[in-house]
Amino acid sequence: GRLKQIRVGLASDNRDNNGCASQTGTTPVPEGLNYEMWLGPAPEAPFCPARLHSNWRWFYDYSGGNITDFGAHHLDIVQWALGQDESGPVEFFDLEATWPEKGALYTTPPTFSFAYRYADGTTVRVKDKQDFGSGISFEGEDGSVLCTRGKLEIKPIELRKPLAEGDVRLYESKDHFRNFIDAIRDGVKPAAPIEYAHRSITIAHLANIGLRLNREKLRWDPKAEQIADDAEAAAMLTRPMRGPWQLA
Repeated sequence: GRLKQIRVGLASDNRDNNGCASQTGTTPVPEGLNYEMWLGPAPEAPFCPARLHSNWRWFYDYSGGNITDFGAHHLDIVQWALGQDESGPVEFFDLEATWPEKGALYTTPPTFSFAYRYADGTTVRVKDKQDFGSGISFEGEDGSVLCTRGKLEIKPIELRKPLAEGDVRLYESKDHFRNFIDAIRDGVKPAAPIEYAHRSITIAHLANIGLRLNREKLRWDPKAEQIADDAEAAAMLTRPMRGPWQLA
């Protein structure tokens, strides 16, 4: 049957991945860590253990929270399923988030939800956690397909039947690393080339921009890769780099 909606659940927010989230006070840089190099082009900031691996995810200076962390995986599957690997949505809406308290060390939202729409009308709804947890649910008129990082669930089970001759068959990925090396050796495109990754993570970055600016809607031109009619939002597609770092 016809596809009705797609729902995406990103992983629950764990703000203490390394057991150091409470260590927010400034301390000496530990021996063996080149903190200046670790910061790179990001703004200068005092060292504290809570800033390091893997809690760097919760700082907008370095990342985009769970939206970029797991969005890179799950939103990529949506793009692939819809045949949008080299394009993207045209509009973001229903953007909502809760934010850390003012003055808190971490800056990304612990809970969030947003939706985006493609030019053909297909809508994707994303939350920090759906009723099925983390994964992607493709929901149609006759049933649904839920895929997670470990299982495939089809309802009703009758829909799970062998493919007929001539049906679309997907590439069977056994190992990303092996596929990349084989692509280099054979001079062919890998299963997940960098342009596909760029397009998928763009969705996550755009959602973060809309949430941070408290926008009701955000319009995107996937061909020009520009935000339409919103100069403030468009300016957030890039960020200043702390010297002497620069792109050559």
